[in-house]
Amino acid sequence: MKIKYVSITILLLFFLTSTFSFSASAHPASEMSISYNIQKELLNLSITHKVSDSSSHYIDQIIIYKNGEIYASLNYSSQPTNNSFYYSYDVSANLSDTLEVFTHCNLGGTFTEQLIVSSEDTKSSQSDLTIQNIVYYDILGIPFIVHLGIFTLFLFIVTAGLPVITKRTNYNIPVKWHIRLAYVSIILGVIHGIFGFLMYI
Repeated sequence: MKIKYVSITILLLFFLTSTFSFSASAHPASEMSISYNIQKELLNLSITHKVSDSSSHYIDQIIIYKNGEIYASLNYSSQPTNNSFYYSYDVSANLSDTLEVFTHCNLGGTFTEQLIVSSEDTKSSQSDLTIQNIVYYDILGIPFIVHLGIFTLFLFIVTAGLPVITKRTNYNIPVKWHIRLAYVSIILGVIHGIFGFLMYI
């Protein structure tokens, strides 16, 4: 009975992990830095959005807000490169104005950054450790959450296959190891699910 409940839990988490791993392949910008030159009235954006094909996976919308109101909304059908790229916009702003930049990925996901205009060149301050940065941390060109999902799916498959291996071979794998591996898979599946949920809040 205990193994039955564990198996059901594994199947459920397998489905959730597969779903979140697929969703994570469509990711927003991983980094964005914005700066404003008050003398030139120029807003500069540096965006990092690593993709394999910038014509099918790209930042399709950028919205500039000034003091909470939409200043400009721009739509794109591709992005300049497969990695980092830059945009500059003419924006009229005064001292202490708040400028905010919203970016949207055409496959899903958003990233927002803001700054307060000062008398000198103003740059946004980014937090190095956020859920979004962790989830989309790049490892060999693939977001961390996808690596976690693949590893978790591998454990699910191994766990599900142990009874078959035991039955078809003479090697007897103790049930306790099957259960322990199942628990590890479940824990990783829950962690993956939490990260997946936090991507959308």
